[in-house]
Amino acid sequence: MLDSILIGATIANYRKQQNLTQLELADYMHVTPQAVSKWETGKSLPDIYTMIKLAKLLHIDIAMLLGENTELSDELLHQFAPGQTTQMPLHTSANSVQIDAIIALEDEKSSFSDDLQALTLAQIIQLAPLVDQETLIHITGLHADSLAENAKALTELAPFLTEDALYAIVCGDDPLTIDHILTVIRIAPYYDERLHQYVSEHQHQITIQQMSTIAPFIAPDQLQSFVTKHWQQYTNQQKLAEILSLLPEPAVAELLMTQEITYELLLFVIPFIDQALVNHLIEHKMPLLQPEQLAIIRVLVNVNSL
Repeated sequence: MLDSILIGATIANYRKQQNLTQLELADYMHVTPQAVSKWETGKSLPDIYTMIKLAKLLHIDIAMLLGENTELSDELLHQFAPGQTTQMPLHTSANSVQIDAIIALEDEKSSFSDDLQALTLAQIIQLAPLVDQETLIHITGLHADSLAENAKALTELAPFLTEDALYAIVCGDDPLTIDHILTVIRIAPYYDERLHQYVSEHQHQITIQQMSTIAPFIAPDQLQSFVTKHWQQYTNQQKLAEILSLLPEPAVAELLMTQEITYELLLFVIPFIDQALVNHLIEHKMPLLQPEQLAIIRVLVNVNSL
């Protein structure tokens, strides 16, 4: 696996040796200064074309740029510079990837299907930061079945893929299901219209546990509707409070004033409701609270107001 921190430090070191600022390097590379900053801090890596150009500009070889222990072939990387389309087979082994055919793949993806299908998941992960997104989507599409069964590998690739590509890998040609949604969310949480539509159409099939998982990504009105319908089923009051904490204050107030509430639930929601609402609930919905219970509520209210 490429060490982005090490590569970033190498870029910064040799940039300074060339007396270049990040802005000047960005101009030479035709990228933004922010991109250079992300390279040097290890937050992202240049694609393979940019790495070759960058190594030449900094007067170092590609192996030095990638780290002394890299198993990517320096000779091949220089031989197949951007713009060349010479075709060579993509050789793979358990521990190395030779990337020449991947570079040519940018122009002619269909020519290397057999070679690309021979890649291991570990090799695809190694290639992910070095190829453009379109190329990676093509490669992962060829390995969709294996990736769908390997959450760890898919998690590592997710930052380099689009949401549509993740959907395609996880769901394939099957109809979207809550299990598919949960899998995608675990890999790359996002706010997506497809999730809202599925919840709206299949709300009666979604369990409380599943909703707890996807709740942070659900539209507030959908979440409030679900909680209202399943309020009595929430035997775990702490879990219910966690769901309520994701809703706007007016929605929480409406639910607490219209639904049956317990002393335990009130304790859990005090941190995110105001004192006036607490007083209203005690007076109008919980008149039988014991003095010791009221004392604990007052303490929590006072702590929350600090």
